[in-house]
Amino acid sequence: MRAWALSVVGLVLAGCPTGVGSDAGDAAVPSDAGALDGGADAGLVDLDVIVVRFNADGTPDDTFGAGGVVRVDLGQATAASNRDAAWSAALGATDRIVIFSTTKGLGARTDTDRVITRLDANGVLDSSFAQGGHHRLDLAGAADTSRHGVVQPDGKILASGYAAMPTGVGSQVSNRPVLLRLNADGTPDTTFGDAGVVATPFFVPADAGAWGMSEAYAVALDNGRTLAAGYGRANPSGTVDIIAMRYTSTGAVDTTFNGGAPLVLDLVGNDERGRNLALLNDGRGVIVGSGSPGTGQLDALVAMVTPSGVLDPTFGGGSGYRLFSFSRPDEALFGVALNPGGTQLAAVGYRAGGGEDDDATLVLLPTLSGGPAEFAQPVELSASGADRFWTVTYDGAGKPVAAGFIREGTDSRLAVARFNPDGTRDLSFGTQGLATRNVVAKGADEMARAVVIQSNGKIVVVGVAEVP
Repeated sequence: MRAWALSVVGLVLAGCPTGVGSDAGDAAVPSDAGALDGGADAGLVDLDVIVVRFNADGTPDDTFGAGGVVRVDLGQATAASNRDAAWSAALGATDRIVIFSTTKGLGARTDTDRVITRLDANGVLDSSFAQGGHHRLDLAGAADTSRHGVVQPDGKILASGYAAMPTGVGSQVSNRPVLLRLNADGTPDTTFGDAGVVATPFFVPADAGAWGMSEAYAVALDNGRTLAAGYGRANPSGTVDIIAMRYTSTGAVDTTFNGGAPLVLDLVGNDERGRNLALLNDGRGVIVGSGSPGTGQLDALVAMVTPSGVLDPTFGGGSGYRLFSFSRPDEALFGVALNPGGTQLAAVGYRAGGGEDDDATLVLLPTLSGGPAEFAQPVELSASGADRFWTVTYDGAGKPVAAGFIREGTDSRLAVARFNPDGTRDLSFGTQGLATRNVVAKGADEMARAVVIQSNGKIVVVGVAEVP
């Protein structure tokens, strides 16, 4: 496997002095729905990052931002594919909120940059972090995409994602995992990779032929190392497989994990995708996503990986993975979390297709003998519209809290549900276990992509909402 230097694309690690985006303010602007600004292009519906807080009982927390809502504008869009897109969030010290997003490149550029933003516990932009509260990773012409990230115990921030980067073979570009590690103050951690960035390609041919591709969707901390998971393929086109790889504390490929090569999970030659990752207390990695047992069918998938980098033969009847079918042709899991005691794993996603509205799904698995019983069912949030879960966490009482959206007609709203460990709705939360927030009326793209719970029990949801 060849290691290609980041100088191929001229790495830039900076924010502009006035924040991220020369055509945008550098602050997180608290706003009521009616005060959101319009997009840059006539007829274009822009998206901004939205942060909403609920009280522990599911009622809106109006002390947060403006009426419980904070807007983070990373820059006005010039194309539908370049609108602000929050993917995940994590909590740092003193309940500070770290948001992992993607937005359009500065000025006339058409590629995308990764942005990490930090707010204080009450949703105010943390001006002590990076450049005015934002750190922008510009890979100088390469379209970078942010995915999940974590805050380490030492305060450093570790982010996953991928970018389309030149291979050095003609004009060819190929997606490769890009990991970014920042110090607690938002400056690049120079002890990790090249100026805090690791962009090691996998599936590189021995000759000068066409490359494969690989993407990192999530990272987990593994005793100072970094476990990453996503999907990729060895061929330049065709189906993709779930992959997992591990890096040392300095960002080098860990040769003690599957010999330094990515672990590949391919069921029967169709598409498999890893969407998120968690680490069990015993060191095993859990990858959630989707797998295809046959043409035209995607099922929700949970895979278990040993610390040595092979599929766990004690899981899934020896296969190392399990498929969960919810009677629809398109199903996947996108969120995963471990309960505080380490005895239960929660995974959430959706089922779609078949001429029916989308439904959220919930999978609860015991991780130890004697843990809560297994639960795997659709959990419909709306009888008259489509709904999905994108993310899940646990509260201090060991109850799963999942978030996503409900879409009825042309209007979507953020949705948060709390469950008991047996999978039933926690009826003490919201209305029948469900709380919603409509940040922008008639906004079809409004959704939650991350949920975190602060030390006082407040529930913070991070997502996107349209700018009318």
